[in-house]
Amino acid sequence: MPQLRAVFWDVDGTLADTEMDGHRPAFNAAFEELGLPIHWDPTLYSDLLSIPGGLRRVRAHAAELGLSITESQLFELRDRKRFHYLQRVRGGHVGWRPGVLRLLRELAENGIEQWIVTSSGQASVSALLEAGRGAIPAFNGIVSSDDIREGKPAPDGYLKALELSDCKPEEVLAMEDSAAGLE
Repeated sequence: MPQLRAVFWDVDGTLADTEMDGHRPAFNAAFEELGLPIHWDPTLYSDLLSIPGGLRRVRAHAAELGLSITESQLFELRDRKRFHYLQRVRGGHVGWRPGVLRLLRELAENGIEQWIVTSSGQASVSALLEAGRGAIPAFNGIVSSDDIREGKPAPDGYLKALELSDCKPEEVLAMEDSAAGLE
């Protein structure tokens, strides 16, 4: 029987409550700054989370509203949203999910490698880890959207983490909170 060697952690909604406390308000601030008539309340945003990827969510919701958003506007929105998200994380507005800190420590104490595999960008992950410095053990590696061609539900991130960790799939547990991640 295979031995557990590593845990691959998703970030958004799994390690930390980044979605409601970080990404949603950051998107709303960016929408307002850019004069876009969009506001995501918690209920709507929960529904939109079935769409993997922030810009995919924006495109889909804008289409539902009959709004035309150019690629240029999307890239500007992404940059402004990223700015507001990083400010929220650094300001302590994003907290760890219940039980995560204890589990991270227990896995580290037992020699289990821990990797981050996320559809978020490296800057977002780095900000979260900086905010948690001292409270969480170091991760063995990070695979972000910046490292792969296609995000979840494509398997690219997990395949890259398997390659980098030198683990076999049966030696790894993936911690996910979304259908796209599980897929």
